[in-house]
Amino acid sequence: MDRFKFGMAKLMGAILILALIVSNVAWYVAYQSQTGELDRVNAQVATGARMPTPTAGAATPTPAAKGTISGNVGYPAGTAPAQTVCAVSTIDTATKYCVDHAAGNALGYQLTVPAGSYTVYASLKAPQGDYKTSYKAYYNKYVTCGAKTDCAMGLHGQNEVVVVAAGGTVTGVDPTDWYALGITQ
Repeated sequence: MDRFKFGMAKLMGAILILALIVSNVAWYVAYQSQTGELDRVNAQVATGARMPTPTAGAATPTPAAKGTISGNVGYPAGTAPAQTVCAVSTIDTATKYCVDHAAGNALGYQLTVPAGSYTVYASLKAPQGDYKTSYKAYYNKYVTCGAKTDCAMGLHGQNEVVVVAAGGTVTGVDPTDWYALGITQ
């Protein structure tokens, strides 16, 4: 009789544990289907792919709104050589956006950047006589003064800040002050 009671107690214990497991699995499936997690798990199982687990409360980053900077490149003598035009963030000077410009008489460029404020320069893609690829022609107060002989020499070192709004275009940004070599380099 004691063996029978002991066997029944073991069987009842096993049934109780099984009932707890089934109850927890049912609760988990119901909870996951409400949170969308079940769909993610089913997709993972169906494809065999490993998918990252989303962090609770994590926001999906939205891409930064963009705008455009446009203008003309230039060069002191003859046809403009191949150049790179760059916009450097005034907030983080390590952040820059560049576009290549081919050599020739077509001087216009367009550069798409996130909304923000920038300084703009052009640099040569290959040396041109005494002009090295490390030289930069800035869009500065000398350029906005008209790059005339009566513009103050101190204007060479005063870069213009270009503010780009989301969806906007800033035109007439001409990084052409090649005469400032040695002053702002």
